[in-house]
Amino acid sequence: MKVENLASAHVPQASALLAARHGRDRQRLAEFLPRMAALAEAEVATAAAWQRPRASGVAALEGG
Repeated sequence: MKVENLASAHVPQASALLAARHGRDRQRLAEFLPRMAALAEAEVATAAAWQRPRASGVAALEGG
């Protein structure tokens, strides 16, 4: 596994992970909004979060 500083190139993969995780969590927690399980909505939310000042993070990449 390779760990990198988060970059704009990681946003699509992070969005897909967010949508998948949200979909699974909604099965247990009905109060989670269904729209976040949609990839398009997750992409908007992830991109907006990444554009905020001082946004930072890391990406763990398999096979790296």
